[in-house]
Amino acid sequence: MKAIKVRIYPNNHQIGLLNNNFGSVRYIWNKALALKKNRYDNFGDDLGTFEISKMITFWKKTEELSWLKKADSQSLQQELRHLDSAYKKFFKGSGFPKFKKKSNKQSYSVVSNVSVVDNKIKLPKLGLLKCRGLRKFDKVIKTATISRNKANQYFVSFVIEEVIKIEKPKVIKKVIGIDVVIKDFAVMSDNTKIVNPNIIKKVEGKIKYYQRSLAKSKKGSSSFKRRRLKLARVWNNINNKKKDFLHKLSTDLVKNHDLICIEDLKVSNMLKNKRLAKLIGEVSWQEFRSMLEYKSEWYGTHLEVVDPKYTSQDCSTINCEFRNKELKLEDRSWVCPKCDTLHDRDINASINIKLKGIGSILKSGGDTSISLVSETRNS
Repeated sequence: MKAIKVRIYPNNHQIGLLNNNFGSVRYIWNKALALKKNRYDNFGDDLGTFEISKMITFWKKTEELSWLKKADSQSLQQELRHLDSAYKKFFKGSGFPKFKKKSNKQSYSVVSNVSVVDNKIKLPKLGLLKCRGLRKFDKVIKTATISRNKANQYFVSFVIEEVIKIEKPKVIKKVIGIDVVIKDFAVMSDNTKIVNPNIIKKVEGKIKYYQRSLAKSKKGSSSFKRRRLKLARVWNNINNKKKDFLHKLSTDLVKNHDLICIEDLKVSNMLKNKRLAKLIGEVSWQEFRSMLEYKSEWYGTHLEVVDPKYTSQDCSTINCEFRNKELKLEDRSWVCPKCDTLHDRDINASINIKLKGIGSILKSGGDTSISLVSETRNS
């Protein structure tokens, strides 16, 4: 199953229908969640989807909720299924489902009557919509999710069944270790340093200005909505630039290397550090790793995740094996007292990551087609 996301450009009439549908599914979600919560609090059992579905039929007949008739009926039923799934996950240990807000991202799903016609998408109740980034395909669309972000941009994400040709695992000749850092984003074992684009820092003044002006506006007023939209567009631009940077870097790495070694970082634990949480959140290490994982499968590249323990403290010189236990976070370089080698902290760590990855591959005894004649610590 493969997901494809494209931006759509609805006309004014279609925007009205979309907004009505977003409001309808949001109302159904919140109303159904309140009913389920009340039922559980008072009687200790759950209100089933079938029972709520019959209520929707009754609500549509009332004058007060007659606007629900304009919404696509299958999207309302899908919303109930999503809520039921979220409710079951809660009893298995996940968080309790939250009520949806009008100010957040809006979306609804449909499961039939979706097709592509002449590079346009045909959706129930909406007809043909102009779109960008849609390639031709002859696959059956399983489900489609229509969404609107906070910057008032509209998208369609649909799922198709497609056979993806997975490349055969490469013979390992070119290996690289990657140490992700805050200052340079990533440092490679071949001495390459990937500069952190600092996308947020470049527009931080604009973000602060819009946040201050938004805080001064009366909530719900036209000026409040206008300023919130401006702020949302800035953040949307930041996210697009960040994803573009990560996609280009990850694709380049998996195409040009046979084995990529990275650290198994626990980002959620690292975010608990109040001094570094903001900077760690901005560099998106987890998203970068996720991209490397699925792209490595596509291109037949080996990806080895290693334990980050002592990668900065261990001397990477061959046969040295000295561990600098006194190394502090602010120490960007250090001299090994055993072999007198001057180490750049991050390059030293990336070489150790590379060596750990190679060692792990060899120990696993899986694919032993590693065409490495010699691997020295001073590579």
